[in-house]
Amino acid sequence: MKIELSEVTDYTVWSAHKAVMRGQFIRQSAYIKRHHQTTLLECHKQIAINTAQNKKTPTAALADKLRGLYQDLNELNAQKTQYFLHRLRATTYHHSGKATKYLANRLRTKQAANRIPHLIGHTGEKLMNPMDIVQEFAHFYKQLYNLNTSGGATAPDTQSIRSYLQGVELPKLDQESTQALGVRLNHRTLTVLKEKHHFEWRTGTIKYLGLTFTKNPTETFSANYVKVRGECRQLMKKWGTLFLTWTERVATIKISILPRLQYLFRNLPIQVPASYLREAQRDMNRFVWGGQKARVKGTLLRAPARKGGLALPDIKSYYQAATLAALLPHFTTTTTLQWVHLEKLAVKPFDIPTLLWLPNRFRPEVTQMPAQIKIALNTWDKIRHKHPITGHPAPYYNVLYPNHQRKALDDKRGHSPVPNVHTEHTKNFSRLTGRISCTSGLSIFPYATKLVSA
Repeated sequence: MKIELSEVTDYTVWSAHKAVMRGQFIRQSAYIKRHHQTTLLECHKQIAINTAQNKKTPTAALADKLRGLYQDLNELNAQKTQYFLHRLRATTYHHSGKATKYLANRLRTKQAANRIPHLIGHTGEKLMNPMDIVQEFAHFYKQLYNLNTSGGATAPDTQSIRSYLQGVELPKLDQESTQALGVRLNHRTLTVLKEKHHFEWRTGTIKYLGLTFTKNPTETFSANYVKVRGECRQLMKKWGTLFLTWTERVATIKISILPRLQYLFRNLPIQVPASYLREAQRDMNRFVWGGQKARVKGTLLRAPARKGGLALPDIKSYYQAATLAALLPHFTTTTTLQWVHLEKLAVKPFDIPTLLWLPNRFRPEVTQMPAQIKIALNTWDKIRHKHPITGHPAPYYNVLYPNHQRKALDDKRGHSPVPNVHTEHTKNFSRLTGRISCTSGLSIFPYATKLVSA
C-alpha cells in the first residue's frame, strides 16, 4: 500500500514515528528482561548442581567453578541494583523542584505504626493466639446481646428499652455544633444548661470551618491570622532540617504555606496590617535560603520563571487579589449570591461598579458601606495607578454627571455607563440624547462629544 506523504500532516507523521519507536523500545526492553531472567535461572541451576556434586566428591576444580558461578550471580544482582538506582535517580530528577506527590510525601509527618500487639481478655490475660482472640470476641458479643444457650433468658421489652434510653443523655449534636448554643442565652439559663448537659460550651469564641470567630471583633485578627502565621513558622522550621533545593523549597511554600494564607484571605476578609504581610514574606525568604543570608534580591526571587526568577509567591499581591475578588460579583447582573444583594442594598442609591471608578476625593461617603467592600476599594485605590488597567474615560464613569460629580440617582433617571453608548460610528448630540436619558441643559455636551469621538 502506497501512501502519499503530501496528504499526511506533519503531526500524523510524528505520531506514527513515536508509536513505531515506542514499539521498538518495548521489544528491546522485553528481550533484555527475558535474557536477564534466563541467565539468572541458569546461574542458580548450575550453582545447585555443582554444590550437590561438590558435597559428594569435593575437588578444587568444582570449588573454582562454584566461585566463578557465585561471582556471575553477584554481577547479575549488581546490574539489577544499578538499574533501580538509575530509575530512582531519574525519578528524583523528574520530580525535583515540582509541587508533586513525591515532594508531599517527603514533607508529610511520619506516623507511628498503629500495631496492636495483643488483646486483654475478660479474665485479664494477654491474648496473642488468633483462635483465643476469636473466642474472646464471641464471649464479648454473647454477653452484649445476652445470648444464653439454655433458652431461659428473655429479651427486654420495648418499654424497658425506651426507659433506659431516656435516662441516658445521648447528644444529638456534634461537639463543634454545640459551641454556639450559649451565644444568645442569659447567664441563668446558661448555668442551668451547663449543669445538665456536658457540652463544649463557649462564650468567647466559636470555631467553624477552621476559622475562629471571637465575640470581640478586634480579636479576630490575633485569633486567626497570628495563629496561622505561628503554625506556618513551625512547619518551615521542621522542614528546614530536610535536604531541599531552592526550587523544592519554593514548591513547598506553594503547596503547603500559601493555601493556608489564601484560605484566610478569601474567607476572613479583614484589614490586615502591612507589617503582617512583610513578616510572612520575610519568613518565606528565610526558609528558601535556609536561614542564611540572601544571595539575590527579593524582587528577583519573586519574579516569574520566564524572567529568570524562582516564582516565589508574593503574599502582598495574593492578599490584594483576594480582597479585589469580592468586587467581581457586582459586575454581573445574573448573580444569585445572597450577600451581593445585601451589599447592593447597603450602598444604595449608589452602585459599587460606579464607585470603583471614581477617584477617592470625589467618591461619595456611604454610611453603611460593608467592611469587605470598603477594604476592596482601599486596595483598589492603592494599586489602580500602578497597573495599566484602563484609560480615560473609565468604562463605568457616569455619563450623566461629568467631572466626577456623582449624585444620588433614582430609578427613573438611571445612569448609562460608557459601554451602553459606545458605537462604531460617531453619533450627533440629538441621536445620543435620544438613546440615553439626559438631564436638561447642555452640561453633558462637552463630555459626550469627547466620549463618542474618542
